[in-house]
Amino acid sequence: MIDVHLHLLPGVDDGPPDLDTALALARECCATDLSVVVATPHVNEWTRGVLPDTAAVQAQVTLLQAELHRAGIPLQVLAGGETFLSPDLPRLVREGVVPTIAGTHWLLIETPIDHKPFYLEHVFFELLTMGITPLLAHPERYAWLHKNPDLLGELVRRGARAQVTAASLTSRRKSPQHALAATLVQRGFVQVIATDRHKAGDGSSLRDAFTAADALVGEERARDLVETHPRLIVDGHPIPVTLEDSAPRGGWVKRWFQRSL
Repeated sequence: MIDVHLHLLPGVDDGPPDLDTALALARECCATDLSVVVATPHVNEWTRGVLPDTAAVQAQVTLLQAELHRAGIPLQVLAGGETFLSPDLPRLVREGVVPTIAGTHWLLIETPIDHKPFYLEHVFFELLTMGITPLLAHPERYAWLHKNPDLLGELVRRGARAQVTAASLTSRRKSPQHALAATLVQRGFVQVIATDRHKAGDGSSLRDAFTAADALVGEERARDLVETHPRLIVDGHPIPVTLEDSAPRGGWVKRWFQRSL
């Protein structure tokens, strides 16, 4: 299995504070059937001093990969980032400031939790016209999608894709976040499961998430979420989707499309 959202780099964000804790997390990854992971440190103003650009992220990944080899940990680490949505994100991508996943056309993006930025559709559209596919991180956490999950369906219909968090599916607490995660998987609004883990013992594994997804949508679709689709992402291929009807056509989708012509 492949984890496309993991905070593994030591000492750069709120992930492992040092090399030893990063190695501990890497060992847990291997123990739960992961062979490849994408290191996705937060890429924003907070981390800019440590990770000023894509080259700096790749350098950190190269150093960590060498330490994993030295420690005998058979885990392949690819470079990426969890980028905070901003109006100038397309420019930052063009200038090589923010890293895509494994140097492909896939870009992992998070938004504010409590509201949908008014520029979200415009930024996504501009990225898509550049050939960059937005991969929306943990949509089950966003209040604006709890109010209207069909908004995610429309974003996906327009070319974006989405990644749900393993722990949101495996949680035994019947929280709104757990309920929305299950709904998004069942409706086909998310295409990938990832862990978003920050340290050893934190969160749920993809193996556990596969079991939860299997119960929701069956083995074939569950395997797509943890194996087939993550592989397509790191290899730089598109993920085709077939969605059920969600929100009626028109509204903000029509305005977004018309504004962007």
